[in-house]
Amino acid sequence: MRTPRLNAAAAVQELLGGKFGKMSTLIITYSNRLIYEARTT
Repeated sequence: MRTPRLNAAAAVQELLGGKFGKMSTLIITYSNRLIYEARTT
């Protein structure tokens, strides 16, 4: 699936540079959920 959300997640992950490790993945997942809900509301 190629979606703006996945692209945004990749960009955020790149910005974080792995400083937060697994936490960054959790944050991205949570952010994607918020973005998705905001777009579908």
